[in-house]
Amino acid sequence: MVIQVIHILMWITYTLNTVSYCKFFITFYTAIRLNYKPIHIIMILFAYAGNMNVEKFVKTVPSARNLGVAKLPGYSFAFNSTGDDESAKANVVKSFDPDAVVWGVLIELLDEERTNFHDPMWSSVLKLEPVLCFDNKDNMYHAEVFVTQPHAISTHLLPFDWYHNKILKLATDAQLPQSYISQIAVMPYKIDPDEIRRQRRFKRM
Repeated sequence: MVIQVIHILMWITYTLNTVSYCKFFITFYTAIRLNYKPIHIIMILFAYAGNMNVEKFVKTVPSARNLGVAKLPGYSFAFNSTGDDESAKANVVKSFDPDAVVWGVLIELLDEERTNFHDPMWSSVLKLEPVLCFDNKDNMYHAEVFVTQPHAISTHLLPFDWYHNKILKLATDAQLPQSYISQIAVMPYKIDPDEIRRQRRFKRM
């Protein structure tokens, strides 16, 4: 009889504890759901060519935010990326020159939106490379930059005149250092033989 009473008491205690634990976990889970805020991973892009037009970039990447002008040391700007139109496009290449630097714009965005502007088909020509950049106050940023794959680099092509002018305008609008803009201005270019395309491109600027 005594043993049976003890078993009954143990069962009651177990049942009460189980109910309490269930209530606790339900309350805990509800609190987590109510206060849950998703964690977003941030990507920072160092833009040095067309993407410097952040207003246009935002139309493709809604979360994009202009962090301002920055420099990328250890790299040089070049027109040596082979374009589909058989002309050279902008690129940055690593340099051993201690004074080498590329100026551009830092753009912060949600990492989940990188597919909005990074077409997988570009992987045969372009790749994103991790770099360290510095703003005008020497604050350091871990960023990524588009660089041209070695096989897609051409040293005998020149940029078309309208593309060369476009890069200069973007650099001026972004308020990059004038001395840097002057370096790009003296880089050689060629007249686009397709006059219709040439005029169309100039009108877009």
